[in-house]
Amino acid sequence: SLSDFLKKQIEEVRTERAKLSSRVTRSRELSSEEQALFYSNWAYSAIRILSSIPGLRAPEAIFKRLGLSRSFGNQVVEFLIRTGLCVESEGKLGMGPQMTHLEADSPLVSRHHGNWRVKAMERHPMLRPEDELAYSAPMSLSADDVLKVRSLLSDLVQRVDEIVGPSACERLYCLNFDWFEVK
Repeated sequence: SLSDFLKKQIEEVRTERAKLSSRVTRSRELSSEEQALFYSNWAYSAIRILSSIPGLRAPEAIFKRLGLSRSFGNQVVEFLIRTGLCVESEGKLGMGPQMTHLEADSPLVSRHHGNWRVKAMERHPMLRPEDELAYSAPMSLSADDVLKVRSLLSDLVQRVDEIVGPSACERLYCLNFDWFEVK
């Protein structure tokens, strides 16, 4: 019975470790309605992040950089300020809480990932090999190695989060990688 108890504890730790939400920092919980709007379009996240970069804190500069209309951009900025995800001072934006996060079982998670994958596909033909990377590698591997790779990817997400947290805000990048069984 001790063996069964220990196996159960190990499985619980493994399950918790696999949850990315326990590995990334989260500063602001959005309401369901706020989440629906924030994750409806990549521009909400992009404007919030660009507001942290010196020289891009003026809304007009951000809209121009992202190719957004003033009316849509202003709607996004108003939402970001209202929810505290951005702050405004003397006509300039600043980023509020550092990160938001959707749980894996959120109905909005596929929309969020899809928004950024579309942006990645738009960018792909113009990638700069010196500082950008796209990687796809269909493969076959053992069931045990599937779990090893999944663990490595979770570790990578945590390590990236640890680097990004204290990093100076200078450029907007997006990390997308997919790891899934093809059926």
